[in-house]
Amino acid sequence: MLGLICSLVGAACGAALAFAGRSSGFTTIDEASAPAGTFGAQILGNGAEPAKVTIDMHPKAMTPDPLKATADAPTLYADDCQTEQTTTDVFTCTYGAKASSKVIALVGDSKSAQWFPALEKFATTHGWTITTYLKSSCPWSSALIYGGQDPSHRYTICKQWGAKVLDRLTGPEKPTVIVTSGIRGTAFTPSGTEDRATMVAGYADYWSAMGTIGVPVIVLNDTPQPGKVVYECVLDHPADFMTACKGRFNDGSGGAALRAAVTDVPTARLIDMNPWICPQKQCWPVIGNVLVWRQGSHITATYAASLSAVIDRKLAAALHELGVATS
Repeated sequence: MLGLICSLVGAACGAALAFAGRSSGFTTIDEASAPAGTFGAQILGNGAEPAKVTIDMHPKAMTPDPLKATADAPTLYADDCQTEQTTTDVFTCTYGAKASSKVIALVGDSKSAQWFPALEKFATTHGWTITTYLKSSCPWSSALIYGGQDPSHRYTICKQWGAKVLDRLTGPEKPTVIVTSGIRGTAFTPSGTEDRATMVAGYADYWSAMGTIGVPVIVLNDTPQPGKVVYECVLDHPADFMTACKGRFNDGSGGAALRAAVTDVPTARLIDMNPWICPQKQCWPVIGNVLVWRQGSHITATYAASLSAVIDRKLAAALHELGVATS
């Protein structure tokens, strides 16, 4: 499984594989064995703001094991539901209540995909369908972004894919709501430079097109950049990893562009989960015995799932404000 996920999420997994055969020394637990409300983000509650809790600075248990962190990804990767960078083809997968008339279209790059565990719980609870439109390193925007390791490389395949997705979502595959996110903060201008305004305009272009046909857009803010490979740091600092591996709070590389685009589109709303990822603006590596980070600035599927109750409340509130009933 680790090899499969690594082939999908990129070179960052190489370091994880280098730890093969090594023992982390951590006990792993699951939600079923944890006292109610104590697993992962559950300890922060489901209020308007995270509860102020005392973080365990010396947890003896941790899920997932940091040796397996990169494999703790949404199940949609194992289902081959993320389109590779090299094709403009649009591949979709469907989850939840598949015959429902209420449909979430989960669209964008891996920052959209990381929220699938919590969104799947929402769909199951409320009887919705989730259809995925996901592409590696490709936020859903009409702007031209860079791709790969070379910042000068124009990711034209991403732009072509995004246009195809728009055609489908404004046609027979029209959903009830779009849920999206994105890691990119800038895009290429016609002159070949990069700026945030172009990225913002690209987001607003597609989101406004959906709003015109009565489909609102829920934007999940980008998650913070922890500034280190957290699972490696945890393995390398077994005695003091909560201090040594704590990250600096930030809005993620794509957060500013997402926020700005939301203000430009009346039918878009922002959900910011970062207070539950970095409570009191402290980006701890482990919360409620759950490892928060996997690859780069992506959160583990286990931690995302532990945020299901918060996502449910915030998504239902945003949909209500936009005139969409959850049931």
